[in-house]
Amino acid sequence: MTPLLLTYGIPDGNLITGNTVRGNSSGIGLYWSYDCSIEHNLVTQNEYIGVRISEGGGHLIYGNTISENGWYGIRARAEGNAIHHNNLIDNGDNAWSEEANSWDDDAEGNYWSDYEEKYPDAEEIDSTGIWDTPYEIPGDAGDKDSYPLVEPFENYEIGRKGDFNGDGAIDIFDFVLFAAAYRSELGDDNYNAAGDFNNDGHIDIFDFVLFAAVYGT
Repeated sequence: MTPLLLTYGIPDGNLITGNTVRGNSSGIGLYWSYDCSIEHNLVTQNEYIGVRISEGGGHLIYGNTISENGWYGIRARAEGNAIHHNNLIDNGDNAWSEEANSWDDDAEGNYWSDYEEKYPDAEEIDSTGIWDTPYEIPGDAGDKDSYPLVEPFENYEIGRKGDFNGDGAIDIFDFVLFAAAYRSELGDDNYNAAGDFNNDGHIDIFDFVLFAAVYGT
């Protein structure tokens, strides 16, 4: 079991990043907070909910892999949140929204493991990596992801490997975060998928060589 992160009315504008949250009743929860960021976390195999947002709002949920949670991957009970470039994989319901939220950034959305099952006739738009049919989010809000991703977010420029902080540049700040994740493996508290270039579940010398190749871009 790795730590359950529940925050009640924490100061606004906090960053929750680089965590592995596994095997709890639920994973990450924000309650009565505003303008926080949940980025680059692995939230997996929790009994009920991976990421839950209640009250508050204005949060960014970006660059996370949220998988195999029993009830919901993301459950949003607050409005005005930006949710994009996440991998939502094999959760009970990958998402559920009771208030109006944005599930894409007007160009790219999220990767949904059940997309092709729900939309078997959908096609990719001109090799863009975007499906041509929006993904409808279950729940009362009537939300949708208008630009669902064909592949996991790591394969897109904004979510590319090595860009740990998601600012579009791979620089010294990302190197510091890569160093913190070095020699970790999937399930470790310091594992970060942004540094696992070959997706083998280990961040090692092979990933360092690939990180060095994109450093400065």
